[in-house]
Amino acid sequence: MNIKELIEEILRNFYKQQELYRQMADWSRQQLDLLEQEDWAGESLNLLLEQRQGIIAEIDVLSKQNRQSQQQVTSSLDLDEFVLSSLEKNLEAPQYQALQDALNALGNLLAEISEMDRQSNNLIRKKLGDRKSVGRRDSRLVQKAYKEAMQQVKKPE
Repeated sequence: MNIKELIEEILRNFYKQQELYRQMADWSRQQLDLLEQEDWAGESLNLLLEQRQGIIAEIDVLSKQNRQSQQQVTSSLDLDEFVLSSLEKNLEAPQYQALQDALNALGNLLAEISEMDRQSNNLIRKKLGDRKSVGRRDSRLVQKAYKEAMQQVKKPE
């Protein structure tokens, strides 16, 4: 596979990841909406967290596939790592711009998810008060999902 085809494969992978992150952002919104209600059920929260964990597993598979393609590109171009600044001189302008746009979109989605998760964590801590063990468990799940998601986006760059 030539460099142009590999970059197209990488882009398709990033677009699939974007779709999954959009779904995760939707679930983050639902989670925040749920937590903002006066009377919310832990079961509903756990269901949303489980759905997010499922998406993270899918993103992990895509990220591993993407890293393999990125390694092929870096090897073919004799680069140390797959970063935009190193790729710019080796790619046609439209492909470079598409990569830049895809990574920016992923970063924006992750920032949005991160902010909603921060708000959710604050609500969990505030509302559970004396039920700290449950709050810590739910909060840890939210934090773990966010950390895993952030790692997935950072790895491709």
